[in-house]
Amino acid sequence: MLQTGTLGHGVFGHGVFGMKDVLVIGGTRFFGRRVVEDLAAAGHRVVAISRGNRPCLAGAEWLRCDRKDRAALAGCLSGRSFDAVIDNICYQPEEARAVLELLGGRCGRYILTSTVMTYLDALTGGRPVGEEDWAASTGCVRMCPPYLPGEVAYATAKRACETEALARADLSPIVFRLHNVVGEDDFSGKSAAIPLEIHRTGGVRLKARPDDTYQQVYAGDLGRVYREAVERDDIPAAAYNVAGARTSVADYLSVAMTALEAKGKAVLGEPGAPDGPYPVNVSLDDALFRRAFRSRLAAPAEFLPAVCRWYAARDGTSPLSARDGTSPLSARDGTSP
Repeated sequence: MLQTGTLGHGVFGHGVFGMKDVLVIGGTRFFGRRVVEDLAAAGHRVVAISRGNRPCLAGAEWLRCDRKDRAALAGCLSGRSFDAVIDNICYQPEEARAVLELLGGRCGRYILTSTVMTYLDALTGGRPVGEEDWAASTGCVRMCPPYLPGEVAYATAKRACETEALARADLSPIVFRLHNVVGEDDFSGKSAAIPLEIHRTGGVRLKARPDDTYQQVYAGDLGRVYREAVERDDIPAAAYNVAGARTSVADYLSVAMTALEAKGKAVLGEPGAPDGPYPVNVSLDDALFRRAFRSRLAAPAEFLPAVCRWYAARDGTSPLSARDGTSPLSARDGTSP
């Protein structure tokens, strides 16, 4: 990998590591913002590209560019090289091909943010899915339900993006297949759904049964995960499942209701109740990630209370929690992981 700049002390390396030049494509909101913040705080030189009007954090250079505009992207990257590129907003294979061609010979490691959903029908098999299951799982006829049609289209396109990235051995690619990401300031509305329902009604009703399970990743942990992928050159190029501990829906809701001091009940397994923001019983085997990485992922009992209180404190004061007469539990937007 390219080595530039000064030396510093990293929590993942052995002694010292070279400060890295890092490009983050999509780094101004939700967990992308946390990735930029963590890298900059560790002393890395960070450039963030986004098309929006929300500037990046202090300590990082921000370039406004629509990554779908290949000519504009080429102009932004002209004359630059990077030790690592983190691509959080690659949704179509042609977008992957464009950036990978531009980065040839100018990037030490390409890190693609992907999703649990690229396992397609394998997710409905009733067992934890490992990386070894990916190649053979090409069908998506059993995904609806639990997934919506827009989510299936998203999954198949992301799968094609992974194929493009993993074929570029010269860029030492890492693909992170993230399970459902939960955290503060989630633009999709999913993280807000259960906390706001409990905050407004004192309880929650879901179609899920008590012993059904959720498996999630806390957004606040991902800055550390991505930084480790940047700092440690010894991590093998591969795809990695990134997922926290499985938790029963009953236990998950108990944590949320306790955090919000709710007086009502969690009613589960009721026909006609909302599905909620997350599919149940979709499990990833993360053993490969745990062997290769040192970063630890928090369990819901550790991160969920603070997330619930964050949304409750902002109820009705931001677009994420607008009171428009619909239930927050209708928050599945069909596009984001």
